[in-house]
Amino acid sequence: MVLLSVTGIGVFNTLQYWALEHTQALNTLLLQSSGPLIVAVWSLILLGVRLTLAQAIGVLLSLSGVLVILTQGELAVLSAIRFNKGDLIFLVAMITFGLYSVLTLKRPDIHSLSLVGFTFGCGAVVLIPLLIWELTTRPAMVFDAQNVLSLVFGFALVLAGVYIASRKQATKR
Repeated sequence: MVLLSVTGIGVFNTLQYWALEHTQALNTLLLQSSGPLIVAVWSLILLGVRLTLAQAIGVLLSLSGVLVILTQGELAVLSAIRFNKGDLIFLVAMITFGLYSVLTLKRPDIHSLSLVGFTFGCGAVVLIPLLIWELTTRPAMVFDAQNVLSLVFGFALVLAGVYIASRKQATKR
């Protein structure tokens, strides 16, 4: 479970946000389309699970669709694509998230909320050294209206998710 915490919370989130400092959000959205392929590769490596024909076709259609959108139908554009530092960092993040996704299939048989609680808690501990580094080497966040509203929205979204999950769990009893 510690490996789940490190890959899913610590490494993936750190790399994802670091990548976004060096590339555009659109690039990361396009790279996210590689997720099913990456999960399939990890499933094959770790579990020996091969894609069914339907799954393989689905992955190929998804990747083809993204390529058509990215190139606007001009395949010659592919030769001009240059990856920047952020794109490569995000690709490593996706590879890490693919590993995390496959590892969740082998998680212990515990309650889902216990798994989430442990994973988030342990993941937060893993992030403490990076937090200390960031606080000592980077400029402090400016508390202007945009940043404060972003924080409020983020907290509200998390609280809504927790409320919905707790209500759903309460109705199962």
